[in-house]
Amino acid sequence: MTDEQRTPAPRLPDAYAGVLDDVDPGLGLERPTSAAQPIHRHRQTFDRELQEVKDSVLRMGSLVEESIRQAIDALVRHDADLASAVIVGDAGINEVQRKVSSMITASIATQAPVARDLRFLLTLDHVSYELERMGDHASSVAKQVRKLASEPPLKGYVDLPKMGELAAQIVHGILRALVDIDQEMAREVAASRALVHEAARAKDRGEPIGELSSLAKWTASDAAMKVATDAVQLFGGTGYSRETGIERLMRDAKGAQIYEGTNQIHRLIVADAVLGRATNQS
Repeated sequence: MTDEQRTPAPRLPDAYAGVLDDVDPGLGLERPTSAAQPIHRHRQTFDRELQEVKDSVLRMGSLVEESIRQAIDALVRHDADLASAVIVGDAGINEVQRKVSSMITASIATQAPVARDLRFLLTLDHVSYELERMGDHASSVAKQVRKLASEPPLKGYVDLPKMGELAAQIVHGILRALVDIDQEMAREVAASRALVHEAARAKDRGEPIGELSSLAKWTASDAAMKVATDAVQLFGGTGYSRETGIERLMRDAKGAQIYEGTNQIHRLIVADAVLGRATNQS
């Protein structure tokens, strides 16, 4: 088979569109098209699916919190109707859990997330599983209430209502932490990214970047350490285990605060630049 008869190999999308802009046309290299856009759309699709999973987990947690409170209230008042409502509501919690699990499975199969994204999805799957078990326990309490509803209480309930309220508050606190820490993480990362980009633009303009690069390195590494520490705190003892990968991120973040000059040194560099400008202006 001659070269002319061979079927040309299909061209793969070039993620480095624009890199060949200054290459001599005589070399025979074709200018890549805007084929990198599907990559961005792919990320947008994954981010949308991830947000849907998180929203479903938060909704599920809210249902579980309400179920716990209703089960304890039914116990205190020997309310069979309210207990029945808790049992029926458990089916809704189970349905949300199945939806979350299906969404996570579909996202992994179609979007092929890796590293942090994959670990986060698997963690949300585990959270939904644990929330579903809490709903089952609330339903079990409600089933016992229906058996006791026709009997007068032997004494006033004191410890059980407190225990139930504490359990509901713990569920609420965990979900609140998931939302708040996520927003705080996003703010820290966005601020760090802006500083890094500004230092890169200054370098492209040929400007001195000593102060900017030190500020970016110190801010970004401190943000990484804070985010990693908050993540370990959020996951509790599991955060220390290797199966989640969070403990490694924490070690990497600490390394970023140390190598290429400790952050204390970079703070001195920034302070020296600021004091130098103040002296020149005075």
